[in-house]
Amino acid sequence: MGWIMVIAMVVSAAVSAASSYYAGVESKNQSKRQSQMLEADKNRRQKEIARKTKKMAAGQRASFLASGISLTGGGTADSVLGETYDFGAEDIKNVGEAYTNQQEAVLAKGRSDYNMGLLGATTAVATGVAGVAGAGSPSSLTAGSMGSPGATNPPTASQLSRPGATTVIKP
Repeated sequence: MGWIMVIAMVVSAAVSAASSYYAGVESKNQSKRQSQMLEADKNRRQKEIARKTKKMAAGQRASFLASGISLTGGGTADSVLGETYDFGAEDIKNVGEAYTNQQEAVLAKGRSDYNMGLLGATTAVATGVAGVAGAGSPSSLTAGSMGSPGATNPPTASQLSRPGATTVIKP
């Protein structure tokens, strides 16, 4: 196998490794951005629920006062208002948990994709190294090929002949 082939194998392995690695990094970064968007949406929805809960409680309070029902003393009005706030708080909690679960799933996928990118990069490098290592064995030397650096057997004179030349370069 010639030096050009060895270089091509190394370049191919490097490009493949870089591609796998950067795909994993990009997926992880995308999952972080998506998680941040989910966090912002969660906060918006929770604030909306709190606003609606307060608006509902204010309407109930006004309705009770217009009907002459006292808001103090622990009666029905106080109980209804308490339940309104409790339901609102429960809704806020449920929305928060649902979004948190989505965020965790998105981030887990990003981490998984990143790890797969690292694995793909490692595999590409290992495959490239194995291919290059196989190219340096003495049995792989052919006419016009120099083998790889560090080969234990130097090429023979017949392996160093130039194509079309009538003389052989002496070792």
